[in-house]
Amino acid sequence: MTVPEWILETRPPTVSRERWHTLSTPQRHAAVRGYWRGLSLSTRQMLTLKGD
Repeated sequence: MTVPEWILETRPPTVSRERWHTLSTPQRHAAVRGYWRGLSLSTRQMLTLKGD
């Protein structure tokens, strides 16, 4: 399952607001993908539904 585009721009709760601002775009995307992979399928579905 791929990460929806809008989620890549959303700071995951595992990254502090201060740190988020210091990350480059590819680093942000990597952090989001890592967080996304750790979520259960039901949580992912809830999050993706929210974006529609």
